[in-house]
Amino acid sequence: MSIESPFQRVDHEGQRKGHRHNLHGRRVAKKEVRAVDQSQDLSSVTLVVSDKTLDQSKRASVPLATLVGAHVLGGLLDGRLAKGQSPSSSLLLATRAQLIVSPSRRRVLAENWLSLLTNARRPTPFRSPEVPLARSRILGSEPWIRALASALLAPMVAPQGVAMASSLLSDGSSPIYDGPNTGNLESMLQEVITRLNPLAS
Repeated sequence: MSIESPFQRVDHEGQRKGHRHNLHGRRVAKKEVRAVDQSQDLSSVTLVVSDKTLDQSKRASVPLATLVGAHVLGGLLDGRLAKGQSPSSSLLLATRAQLIVSPSRRRVLAENWLSLLTNARRPTPFRSPEVPLARSRILGSEPWIRALASALLAPMVAPQGVAMASSLLSDGSSPIYDGPNTGNLESMLQEVITRLNPLAS
């Protein structure tokens, strides 16, 4: 049985024009920045470049400008990785892929997914500027959300799956938020878990 791709949904940009970025997306971004080792020499970084997973035999030194670009353009690059573009197709994508699969960032992402369950059990804030959560949908998918959080902490993961997990959490038009969307949350979570497996076709 085929599963609908999380990234082939109707474009809701016009419907959501001007809405504020979701709180969870901001938390992900802030925690990712904190996850970067401040003591690291940023003049270069050692990366692993591979389509599916991290091959420790393939390393390259990356200039500072590329590393900065991988941070600044993170959302755009994550979108490309989520759609299946190979990390080895460009140094910038390879750099971003290496950043998002680091254990510290994956741990933060897993924690954000679990905190989503906690937030879904809380009452809706009065006159909140944030996109409201689809609470019943989230809680109904709790087993898959927990499975996703666990899969994110596996020793080896594919960059595409990590990018998909991040995009699904931060995209205001995803089915974890209450609003016009055409996606099935459980199917999307299953697809993300599949794509996290470096051996998935």
